[in-house]
Amino acid sequence: MSDGSEKALLSNHVDENVILVLNTKCGICDPRRIAHRMIVLVLICFLGFGVSFCGDTPAALHDQIVEKLDIDEETFMGLYSWYACPNVILSLLSGYLIDRYIGVRLGSVTLAGFVLIGHCIFSLGKNIFKSDDAKLPRWKFTVDVAYGCGDLSLVFGLLISSMMIAEAINFNVLLQIYNAVDRTKSSGNSLGITLFIASIPCVISFACAVMLAYLDKRAEKLINRERNDGSPIHLADIKNYPLPFWILTIISLSVIVSVVTFAGLGVSYFENKLGVSPSTSHELNSFLYCLVVPLAPLLGFLVDVTGYHVYWILLAMVSSLLGLCLLTFTLLTPWIGTALVSFSIALWTCPLFAIVAFIVPLHKLSTAYGFMASFQSLGSAFMTKVSGIVVDSSGYFMLGIFFCIWSSVAVIFAIILYFVDIAKVSKLNISTKERFSQETSPTELILQPPQDFTLFPV
Repeated sequence: MSDGSEKALLSNHVDENVILVLNTKCGICDPRRIAHRMIVLVLICFLGFGVSFCGDTPAALHDQIVEKLDIDEETFMGLYSWYACPNVILSLLSGYLIDRYIGVRLGSVTLAGFVLIGHCIFSLGKNIFKSDDAKLPRWKFTVDVAYGCGDLSLVFGLLISSMMIAEAINFNVLLQIYNAVDRTKSSGNSLGITLFIASIPCVISFACAVMLAYLDKRAEKLINRERNDGSPIHLADIKNYPLPFWILTIISLSVIVSVVTFAGLGVSYFENKLGVSPSTSHELNSFLYCLVVPLAPLLGFLVDVTGYHVYWILLAMVSSLLGLCLLTFTLLTPWIGTALVSFSIALWTCPLFAIVAFIVPLHKLSTAYGFMASFQSLGSAFMTKVSGIVVDSSGYFMLGIFFCIWSSVAVIFAIILYFVDIAKVSKLNISTKERFSQETSPTELILQPPQDFTLFPV
Protein backbone atom coordinates (compact mmCIF):
# COMPACT_ATOMS: atom_id res chain seq x y z
CA MET A 1 0.00 0.00 0.00
CA SER A 2 1.22 3.49 -0.78
CA ASP A 3 2.14 6.02 1.91
CA GLY A 4 -0.75 8.25 0.86
CA SER A 5 -3.37 5.56 1.27
CA GLU A 6 -1.87 4.52 4.59
CA LYS A 7 -2.16 8.06 5.89
CA ALA A 8 -5.78 8.13 4.77
CA LEU A 9 -6.51 5.18 7.01
CA LEU A 10 -4.71 6.56 10.06
CA SER A 11 -5.43 9.74 11.90
CA ASN A 12 -2.73 12.03 13.21
CA HIS A 13 -3.19 10.94 16.81
CA VAL A 14 -2.51 7.22 16.17
CA ASP A 15 0.59 6.22 18.10
CA GLU A 16 3.70 4.51 16.74
CA ASN A 17 2.68 1.08 18.08
CA VAL A 18 -0.46 1.17 15.95
CA ILE A 19 1.55 2.10 12.84
CA LEU A 20 3.98 -0.72 13.64
CA VAL A 21 1.13 -3.26 13.81
CA LEU A 22 -0.32 -2.12 10.47
CA ASN A 23 3.09 -2.16 8.80
CA THR A 24 3.87 -5.72 9.92
CA LYS A 25 3.72 -8.49 7.35
CA CYS A 26 1.78 -10.68 9.81
CA GLY A 27 -1.68 -10.77 8.23
CA ILE A 28 -3.26 -12.13 11.41
CA CYS A 29 -2.40 -8.93 13.29
CA ASP A 30 -3.70 -6.52 10.65
CA PRO A 31 -7.52 -6.16 10.77
CA ARG A 32 -7.52 -5.13 7.09
CA ARG A 33 -6.03 -8.42 5.94
CA ILE A 34 -7.77 -11.62 4.91
CA ALA A 35 -6.05 -13.76 7.59
CA HIS A 36 -7.44 -11.59 10.38
CA ARG A 37 -10.89 -11.58 8.75
CA MET A 38 -10.88 -15.38 8.56
CA ILE A 39 -10.14 -15.64 12.27
CA VAL A 40 -13.03 -13.29 13.01
CA LEU A 41 -15.27 -15.29 10.68
CA VAL A 42 -14.48 -18.52 12.52
CA LEU A 43 -15.35 -16.85 15.82
CA ILE A 44 -18.62 -15.57 14.32
CA CYS A 45 -19.52 -19.11 13.29
CA PHE A 46 -18.83 -20.44 16.77
CA LEU A 47 -20.75 -17.53 18.28
CA GLY A 48 -23.90 -19.02 16.78
CA PHE A 49 -22.88 -22.63 17.47
CA GLY A 50 -24.28 -22.71 21.00
CA VAL A 51 -27.54 -21.00 19.99
CA SER A 52 -28.11 -23.47 17.17
CA PHE A 53 -27.13 -26.46 19.30
CA CYS A 54 -29.49 -25.72 22.16
CA GLY A 55 -32.28 -24.40 19.92
CA ASP A 56 -33.25 -27.86 18.63
CA THR A 57 -32.65 -29.72 21.88
CA PRO A 58 -36.38 -30.48 22.35
CA ALA A 59 -36.57 -31.96 18.83
CA ALA A 60 -33.53 -34.17 19.45
CA LEU A 61 -35.07 -35.48 22.69
CA HIS A 62 -38.66 -35.44 21.43
CA ASP A 63 -39.65 -38.96 22.51
CA GLN A 64 -37.80 -38.72 25.83
CA ILE A 65 -39.42 -35.39 26.77
CA VAL A 66 -42.90 -36.62 25.85
CA GLU A 67 -42.38 -39.85 27.81
CA LYS A 68 -40.68 -38.43 30.91
CA LEU A 69 -43.01 -35.46 31.26
CA ASP A 70 -46.11 -37.40 30.11
CA ILE A 71 -47.28 -34.70 27.69
CA ASP A 72 -49.08 -34.71 24.34
CA GLU A 73 -47.81 -33.27 21.06
CA GLU A 74 -49.57 -29.94 21.56
CA THR A 75 -47.89 -29.42 24.93
CA PHE A 76 -44.53 -30.43 23.50
CA MET A 77 -44.82 -27.87 20.71
CA GLY A 78 -45.65 -25.36 23.43
CA LEU A 79 -41.99 -25.59 24.45
CA TYR A 80 -41.10 -23.92 21.15
CA SER A 81 -43.78 -21.32 21.77
CA TRP A 82 -42.31 -20.49 25.19
CA TYR A 83 -38.94 -20.27 23.50
CA ALA A 84 -40.17 -18.04 20.70
CA CYS A 85 -42.76 -15.77 22.34
CA PRO A 86 -40.30 -13.61 24.34
CA ASN A 87 -38.19 -13.16 21.20
CA VAL A 88 -41.09 -11.41 19.45
CA ILE A 89 -40.24 -8.39 21.61
CA LEU A 90 -36.65 -9.16 22.58
CA SER A 91 -35.38 -9.45 18.99
CA LEU A 92 -36.62 -6.02 17.98
CA LEU A 93 -35.57 -4.47 21.28
CA SER A 94 -32.11 -6.04 21.10
CA GLY A 95 -31.53 -4.85 17.54
CA TYR A 96 -32.61 -1.33 18.47
CA LEU A 97 -30.37 -1.28 21.56
CA ILE A 98 -27.39 -2.47 19.50
CA ASP A 99 -27.89 0.27 16.91
CA ARG A 100 -28.77 3.09 19.31
CA TYR A 101 -27.00 2.47 22.62
CA ILE A 102 -24.83 -0.55 23.42
CA GLY A 103 -23.24 -1.41 20.07
CA VAL A 104 -22.48 -4.77 18.54
CA ARG A 105 -19.65 -5.65 20.95
CA LEU A 106 -21.54 -5.33 24.23
CA GLY A 107 -24.65 -6.65 22.52
CA SER A 108 -22.94 -9.89 21.47
CA VAL A 109 -21.53 -10.55 24.94
CA THR A 110 -24.80 -9.72 26.69
CA LEU A 111 -27.04 -11.79 24.42
CA ALA A 112 -24.66 -14.76 24.37
CA GLY A 113 -24.75 -14.59 28.17
CA PHE A 114 -28.56 -14.62 28.08
CA VAL A 115 -28.52 -17.77 25.94
CA LEU A 116 -26.13 -19.49 28.38
CA ILE A 117 -28.14 -18.53 31.46
CA GLY A 118 -31.43 -19.35 29.75
CA HIS A 119 -30.38 -22.85 28.73
CA CYS A 120 -29.09 -23.59 32.22
CA ILE A 121 -32.47 -22.53 33.63
CA PHE A 122 -34.23 -24.65 31.01
CA SER A 123 -32.17 -27.68 32.05
CA LEU A 124 -33.34 -27.14 35.62
CA GLY A 125 -36.94 -27.36 34.48
CA LYS A 126 -37.94 -23.74 33.87
CA ASN A 127 -38.43 -23.01 30.19
CA ILE A 128 -37.85 -19.25 30.38
CA PHE A 129 -35.31 -16.64 29.35
CA LYS A 130 -33.85 -18.74 26.54
CA SER A 131 -33.17 -15.95 24.08
CA ASP A 132 -32.30 -16.53 20.42
CA ASP A 133 -31.13 -12.94 19.96
CA ALA A 134 -27.41 -13.77 19.83
CA LYS A 135 -27.96 -14.14 16.09
CA LEU A 136 -28.44 -10.36 15.75
CA PRO A 137 -24.86 -9.34 16.60
CA ARG A 138 -23.69 -12.36 14.61
CA TRP A 139 -25.48 -11.02 11.50
CA LYS A 140 -24.11 -7.53 12.16
CA PHE A 141 -20.55 -8.83 12.61
CA THR A 142 -21.03 -10.71 9.33
CA VAL A 143 -21.73 -7.49 7.43
CA ASP A 144 -18.81 -5.80 9.19
CA VAL A 145 -16.34 -8.49 8.16
CA ALA A 146 -17.59 -9.54 4.73
CA TYR A 147 -19.11 -6.54 3.03
CA GLY A 148 -15.82 -4.94 2.07
CA CYS A 149 -14.84 -8.15 0.30
CA GLY A 150 -18.07 -8.49 -1.68
CA ASP A 151 -18.62 -11.95 -0.19
CA LEU A 152 -21.68 -11.30 1.95
CA SER A 153 -23.76 -14.23 0.70
CA LEU A 154 -20.80 -16.59 1.02
CA VAL A 155 -20.31 -15.63 4.65
CA PHE A 156 -24.01 -16.03 5.40
CA GLY A 157 -23.71 -19.46 3.80
CA LEU A 158 -20.84 -20.31 6.12
CA LEU A 159 -22.97 -19.24 9.07
CA ILE A 160 -25.77 -21.52 7.93
CA SER A 161 -23.27 -24.38 7.63
CA SER A 162 -22.07 -23.83 11.18
CA MET A 163 -25.67 -23.80 12.40
CA MET A 164 -26.45 -27.04 10.58
CA ILE A 165 -23.30 -28.68 11.95
CA ALA A 166 -24.41 -27.74 15.46
CA GLU A 167 -27.91 -29.10 14.88
CA ALA A 168 -26.59 -32.30 13.27
CA ILE A 169 -24.30 -32.87 16.25
CA ASN A 170 -27.27 -32.20 18.50
CA PHE A 171 -29.45 -34.82 16.81
CA ASN A 172 -26.70 -37.44 16.65
CA VAL A 173 -24.97 -36.94 20.01
CA LEU A 174 -27.58 -35.73 22.49
CA LEU A 175 -29.63 -38.93 22.37
CA GLN A 176 -26.50 -40.99 23.00
CA ILE A 177 -25.63 -38.77 25.95
CA TYR A 178 -29.13 -39.24 27.32
CA ASN A 179 -28.89 -43.04 26.99
CA ALA A 180 -25.50 -43.07 28.70
CA VAL A 181 -26.78 -40.91 31.57
CA ASP A 182 -29.96 -42.98 31.85
CA ARG A 183 -27.93 -46.17 32.24
CA THR A 184 -25.80 -44.72 35.04
CA LYS A 185 -28.55 -42.79 36.87
CA SER A 186 -31.36 -44.76 38.47
CA SER A 187 -33.25 -41.59 39.41
CA GLY A 188 -35.49 -39.56 37.14
CA ASN A 189 -32.90 -36.82 36.57
CA SER A 190 -31.53 -38.19 33.29
CA LEU A 191 -33.33 -35.60 31.19
CA GLY A 192 -32.21 -32.64 33.31
CA ILE A 193 -28.60 -33.81 33.42
CA THR A 194 -28.54 -34.28 29.64
CA LEU A 195 -29.94 -30.80 29.07
CA PHE A 196 -27.37 -29.34 31.45
CA ILE A 197 -24.55 -31.04 29.53
CA ALA A 198 -26.00 -29.54 26.36
CA SER A 199 -25.27 -26.06 27.76
CA ILE A 200 -21.51 -26.55 27.21
CA PRO A 201 -21.65 -25.22 23.60
CA CYS A 202 -23.29 -22.09 25.01
CA VAL A 203 -20.16 -21.53 27.11
CA ILE A 204 -18.08 -21.75 23.92
CA SER A 205 -20.35 -19.20 22.22
CA PHE A 206 -20.02 -16.81 25.14
CA ALA A 207 -16.22 -17.09 25.01
CA CYS A 208 -16.30 -16.35 21.27
CA ALA A 209 -18.47 -13.28 21.92
CA VAL A 210 -15.88 -11.95 24.36
CA MET A 211 -13.02 -12.55 21.90
CA LEU A 212 -14.97 -10.92 19.06
CA ALA A 213 -15.65 -7.87 21.20
CA TYR A 214 -11.93 -7.53 21.95
CA LEU A 215 -10.87 -7.95 18.31
CA ASP A 216 -13.50 -5.50 17.13
CA LYS A 217 -12.41 -2.90 19.67
CA ARG A 218 -8.79 -3.44 18.65
CA ALA A 219 -9.63 -3.06 14.95
CA GLU A 220 -11.51 0.16 15.64
CA LYS A 221 -8.45 1.58 17.37
CA LEU A 222 -5.96 0.42 14.73
CA ILE A 223 -7.73 1.72 11.63
CA ASN A 224 -9.52 4.60 13.35
CA ARG A 225 -13.01 3.82 12.14
CA GLU A 226 -16.34 4.99 13.45
CA ARG A 227 -19.42 2.74 13.59
CA ASN A 228 -22.34 5.12 13.56
CA ASP A 229 -22.32 6.76 10.16
CA GLY A 230 -25.77 8.35 10.29
CA SER A 231 -28.30 10.03 12.53
CA PRO A 232 -29.45 8.11 15.65
CA ILE A 233 -32.13 5.55 14.86
CA HIS A 234 -35.60 5.63 16.40
CA LEU A 235 -38.07 2.76 16.49
CA ALA A 236 -40.44 4.90 14.43
CA ASP A 237 -37.89 4.75 11.59
CA ILE A 238 -38.98 1.19 10.90
CA LYS A 239 -42.05 2.42 9.07
CA ASN A 240 -39.76 4.16 6.57
CA TYR A 241 -37.99 0.96 5.52
CA PRO A 242 -38.45 0.29 1.79
CA LEU A 243 -41.17 -2.01 0.47
CA PRO A 244 -38.74 -4.83 -0.48
CA PHE A 245 -37.76 -5.10 3.21
CA TRP A 246 -41.36 -5.83 4.20
CA ILE A 247 -41.72 -8.40 1.44
CA LEU A 248 -38.49 -10.09 2.55
CA THR A 249 -39.81 -10.17 6.12
CA ILE A 250 -42.97 -11.98 5.02
CA ILE A 251 -40.89 -14.44 2.98
CA SER A 252 -38.65 -15.19 5.95
CA LEU A 253 -41.70 -15.69 8.17
CA SER A 254 -43.21 -18.14 5.68
CA VAL A 255 -39.95 -20.09 5.44
CA ILE A 256 -39.64 -20.33 9.22
CA VAL A 257 -43.23 -21.59 9.54
CA SER A 258 -42.94 -24.14 6.74
CA VAL A 259 -39.41 -25.37 6.11
CA VAL A 260 -37.72 -24.73 9.46
CA THR A 261 -40.65 -26.06 11.50
CA PHE A 262 -40.73 -29.10 9.24
CA ALA A 263 -37.03 -29.69 9.90
CA GLY A 264 -37.63 -29.47 13.64
CA LEU A 265 -40.37 -32.13 13.40
CA GLY A 266 -38.50 -34.21 10.85
CA VAL A 267 -37.96 -37.38 12.91
CA SER A 268 -41.57 -37.74 14.07
CA TYR A 269 -42.89 -36.69 10.63
CA PHE A 270 -40.86 -39.32 8.79
CA GLU A 271 -41.89 -42.05 11.23
CA ASN A 272 -45.61 -41.28 11.45
CA LYS A 273 -46.39 -39.86 8.00
CA LEU A 274 -44.09 -41.96 5.83
CA GLY A 275 -44.02 -45.07 8.03
CA VAL A 276 -40.24 -45.53 8.00
CA SER A 277 -38.30 -47.10 10.84
CA PRO A 278 -36.87 -44.97 13.67
CA SER A 279 -33.32 -45.50 12.39
CA THR A 280 -34.30 -44.47 8.85
CA SER A 281 -36.14 -41.40 10.13
CA HIS A 282 -33.02 -40.30 12.03
CA GLU A 283 -30.94 -40.91 8.89
CA LEU A 284 -33.34 -38.77 6.82
CA ASN A 285 -33.30 -36.00 9.39
CA SER A 286 -29.50 -36.07 9.60
CA PHE A 287 -29.35 -36.03 5.79
CA LEU A 288 -31.61 -32.95 5.82
CA TYR A 289 -29.12 -31.08 7.99
CA CYS A 290 -25.84 -32.54 6.73
CA LEU A 291 -26.58 -31.76 3.07
CA VAL A 292 -26.88 -28.09 4.00
CA VAL A 293 -23.29 -27.98 5.31
CA PRO A 294 -21.52 -28.16 1.92
CA LEU A 295 -24.38 -26.60 -0.06
CA ALA A 296 -24.79 -23.34 1.90
CA PRO A 297 -21.30 -21.84 1.33
CA LEU A 298 -21.23 -23.16 -2.25
CA LEU A 299 -24.58 -21.57 -3.07
CA GLY A 300 -23.57 -18.41 -1.22
CA PHE A 301 -20.46 -18.22 -3.38
CA LEU A 302 -22.57 -18.64 -6.53
CA VAL A 303 -24.90 -15.85 -5.38
CA ASP A 304 -21.90 -13.55 -4.84
CA VAL A 305 -20.40 -14.43 -8.22
CA THR A 306 -23.58 -14.14 -10.27
CA GLY A 307 -25.79 -11.68 -8.39
CA TYR A 308 -29.50 -11.80 -9.33
CA HIS A 309 -30.49 -12.24 -5.68
CA VAL A 310 -34.25 -12.25 -6.33
CA TYR A 311 -33.94 -15.15 -8.76
CA TRP A 312 -32.05 -17.13 -6.13
CA ILE A 313 -34.71 -16.41 -3.51
CA LEU A 314 -37.43 -17.54 -5.91
CA LEU A 315 -35.49 -20.73 -6.67
CA ALA A 316 -35.19 -21.49 -2.94
CA MET A 317 -38.91 -20.99 -2.37
CA VAL A 318 -39.95 -23.14 -5.34
CA SER A 319 -37.54 -25.85 -4.20
CA SER A 320 -39.06 -25.94 -0.70
CA LEU A 321 -42.62 -26.10 -2.07
CA LEU A 322 -41.74 -28.90 -4.48
CA GLY A 323 -39.95 -30.89 -1.78
CA LEU A 324 -42.80 -30.58 0.72
CA CYS A 325 -45.37 -31.52 -1.92
CA LEU A 326 -43.38 -34.64 -2.83
CA LEU A 327 -43.21 -35.68 0.82
CA THR A 328 -46.91 -34.98 1.41
CA PHE A 329 -48.73 -36.11 -1.73
CA THR A 330 -46.55 -38.75 -3.42
CA LEU A 331 -45.11 -42.16 -2.64
CA LEU A 332 -41.70 -41.35 -4.10
CA THR A 333 -38.67 -42.08 -1.97
CA PRO A 334 -38.49 -39.47 0.80
CA TRP A 335 -34.83 -38.84 0.02
CA ILE A 336 -35.74 -36.73 -3.04
CA GLY A 337 -38.16 -34.48 -1.19
CA THR A 338 -35.77 -34.20 1.75
CA ALA A 339 -32.93 -33.19 -0.59
CA LEU A 340 -35.07 -30.42 -2.12
CA VAL A 341 -36.02 -29.07 1.32
CA SER A 342 -32.36 -29.21 2.34
CA PHE A 343 -31.41 -27.29 -0.81
CA SER A 344 -33.95 -24.62 0.10
CA ILE A 345 -32.63 -24.28 3.66
CA ALA A 346 -29.09 -23.93 2.31
CA LEU A 347 -30.04 -21.27 -0.22
CA TRP A 348 -32.72 -18.93 1.11
CA THR A 349 -30.69 -17.15 3.80
CA CYS A 350 -27.73 -16.25 1.54
CA PRO A 351 -29.48 -13.85 -0.89
CA LEU A 352 -32.28 -12.75 1.44
CA PHE A 353 -30.19 -11.31 4.28
CA ALA A 354 -27.68 -9.92 1.81
CA ILE A 355 -30.46 -7.87 0.17
CA VAL A 356 -31.37 -6.43 3.58
CA ALA A 357 -27.79 -5.17 3.89
CA PHE A 358 -28.11 -3.57 0.45
CA ILE A 359 -31.28 -1.58 1.19
CA VAL A 360 -30.93 -0.66 4.90
CA PRO A 361 -28.26 1.81 6.14
CA LEU A 362 -25.59 0.21 8.29
CA HIS A 363 -26.42 2.14 11.46
CA LYS A 364 -29.99 0.80 11.23
CA LEU A 365 -29.12 -2.74 10.20
CA SER A 366 -29.37 -4.47 13.60
CA THR A 367 -32.84 -2.99 14.08
CA ALA A 368 -33.85 -4.29 10.65
CA TYR A 369 -32.55 -7.78 11.39
CA GLY A 370 -34.17 -7.62 14.82
CA PHE A 371 -37.53 -6.72 13.29
CA MET A 372 -37.27 -9.65 10.88
CA ALA A 373 -36.30 -11.96 13.75
CA SER A 374 -39.33 -10.73 15.71
CA PHE A 375 -41.64 -11.75 12.88
CA GLN A 376 -39.86 -15.10 12.62
CA SER A 377 -40.27 -15.66 16.36
CA LEU A 378 -43.93 -14.65 16.12
CA GLY A 379 -44.48 -17.25 13.43
CA SER A 380 -42.49 -19.86 15.33
CA ALA A 381 -44.36 -19.14 18.57
CA PHE A 382 -47.87 -19.48 17.17
CA MET A 383 -47.46 -21.81 14.22
CA THR A 384 -45.52 -24.47 16.09
CA LYS A 385 -48.38 -24.51 18.57
CA VAL A 386 -50.80 -24.80 15.67
CA SER A 387 -48.66 -27.62 14.23
CA GLY A 388 -49.07 -29.59 17.45
CA ILE A 389 -52.83 -29.05 17.37
CA VAL A 390 -52.99 -30.17 13.73
CA VAL A 391 -51.04 -33.35 14.48
CA ASP A 392 -53.14 -34.25 17.52
CA SER A 393 -56.46 -33.57 15.77
CA SER A 394 -55.89 -34.47 12.10
CA GLY A 395 -52.60 -36.33 11.80
CA TYR A 396 -49.38 -35.77 9.89
CA PHE A 397 -50.93 -35.67 6.42
CA MET A 398 -52.78 -32.46 7.31
CA LEU A 399 -49.57 -31.16 8.83
CA GLY A 400 -47.86 -31.68 5.47
CA ILE A 401 -50.64 -29.71 3.75
CA PHE A 402 -50.20 -26.97 6.36
CA PHE A 403 -46.51 -26.72 5.50
CA CYS A 404 -47.24 -26.67 1.76
CA ILE A 405 -49.68 -23.77 2.19
CA TRP A 406 -47.09 -21.64 3.98
CA SER A 407 -44.44 -22.57 1.44
CA SER A 408 -46.82 -21.41 -1.30
CA VAL A 409 -47.09 -18.05 0.49
CA ALA A 410 -43.30 -17.73 0.30
CA VAL A 411 -43.34 -18.44 -3.46
CA ILE A 412 -46.09 -15.86 -4.04
CA PHE A 413 -44.23 -13.12 -2.20
CA ALA A 414 -40.97 -13.99 -3.94
CA ILE A 415 -42.77 -13.37 -7.24
CA ILE A 416 -44.17 -10.11 -5.85
CA LEU A 417 -40.63 -9.06 -4.88
CA TYR A 418 -39.50 -9.65 -8.46
CA PHE A 419 -42.20 -7.38 -9.90
CA VAL A 420 -41.71 -4.72 -7.20
CA ASP A 421 -38.01 -4.65 -8.05
CA ILE A 422 -38.86 -4.10 -11.72
CA ALA A 423 -41.47 -1.43 -11.01
CA LYS A 424 -39.36 0.56 -8.54
CA VAL A 425 -36.05 -0.03 -10.37
CA SER A 426 -34.44 -0.79 -7.01
CA LYS A 427 -31.78 -2.89 -8.75
CA LEU A 428 -31.90 -5.78 -6.30
CA ASN A 429 -31.97 -8.33 -9.10
CA ILE A 430 -28.89 -7.26 -11.02
CA SER A 431 -25.63 -9.04 -11.71
CA THR A 432 -22.62 -8.70 -9.44
CA LYS A 433 -20.72 -6.94 -12.21
CA GLU A 434 -23.43 -4.30 -12.50
CA ARG A 435 -23.62 -3.83 -8.73
CA PHE A 436 -19.90 -3.20 -8.32
CA SER A 437 -19.80 -0.92 -11.33
CA GLN A 438 -22.20 1.42 -9.55
CA GLU A 439 -21.60 3.59 -6.54
CA THR A 440 -21.17 2.12 -3.07
CA SER A 441 -24.31 0.61 -1.57
CA PRO A 442 -26.25 2.61 1.04
CA THR A 443 -24.70 0.23 3.55
CA GLU A 444 -21.31 1.88 3.95
CA LEU A 445 -18.28 -0.26 4.55
CA ILE A 446 -16.94 -0.59 8.06
CA LEU A 447 -13.71 -2.46 7.44
CA GLN A 448 -12.41 -0.88 4.26
CA PRO A 449 -9.88 -3.22 2.60
CA PRO A 450 -6.57 -1.73 1.53
CA GLN A 451 -6.14 -0.86 -2.12
CA ASP A 452 -4.08 -3.97 -2.77
CA PHE A 453 -6.62 -6.23 -1.02
CA THR A 454 -7.58 -9.51 -2.66
CA LEU A 455 -9.67 -12.30 -1.21
CA PHE A 456 -7.22 -14.99 -2.29
CA PRO A 457 -3.78 -13.38 -2.23
CA VAL A 458 -1.03 -15.11 -4.15
